[in-house]
Amino acid sequence: DSELLDKLLLNTYPKQQTYDYIMDHEIPNKTIPNKKGSRYFAYGDSGKDSYLTIGIGHLVDSRKAGSVERTARMLRRINPTLDVNKIVAGQQGLTHSEAIQLYRMDVDEKTRVAHKHFPKLHTYPDYMQVAIIDGYFWGMLPKSRKTRIYIKAGKLEKAREEWLDNTTYRRGESKHRFGNFNKALDRWIEEED
Repeated sequence: DSELLDKLLLNTYPKQQTYDYIMDHEIPNKTIPNKKGSRYFAYGDSGKDSYLTIGIGHLVDSRKAGSVERTARMLRRINPTLDVNKIVAGQQGLTHSEAIQLYRMDVDEKTRVAHKHFPKLHTYPDYMQVAIIDGYFWGMLPKSRKTRIYIKAGKLEKAREEWLDNTTYRRGESKHRFGNFNKALDRWIEEED
C-alpha cells in the first residue's frame, strides 16, 4: 500500500500509532483523583512539593511558571466557560470528558516534544516510545539530560544507570514511574543482546 509507505517514510504513521496506543491503553488504566459528585477538582500531586494538579497529572500550580496561563489556554479550547482561577481555588471542577480532553492535549504535546528531542523515536520499540513519552508527561525525562544523550547514542546500559542515579528516585518519590521507564530500558537491553 503506497499510502502506508508514504506515512512510514514521513514518520507520521509511527507517531500516530504510538499516540493511539497511549490513548487506547493508558487512559482506561488512569484513575482521575479528587472526584466530588460528577466533577474532578484540583489536588496536590504525590511529590514532596504537592504541586496543584487537575485531571490526570495536569499541572496548574502558580509556583511553576506558566502553568496556570497554559492551563487557561487549554481549557478555553475545551470549554470556554471553565475558569482556571476557580479551578485553582477549588471552586470549579472538570467533567470526566473535560479531564480526558485535557489529558489528550497533554499527551499530544508531550508526544511532539519527545519526537523533537528524539528524532529517531519512531525506530525505537513501541514500549520504549511509550516510556519516553510517559517520561516527558511526568516531567522526569527532561530533567535527565545524560539519560537522553545515552539513549540517542544507543548506550542503553549507561542510560539505565544514569536514569536511576536521580535524587527524586533515591528519595523514594515516584519509584513506580521511574521503575516503569527502567523496565522498558531493561527489556530493550535484553532484546539487543
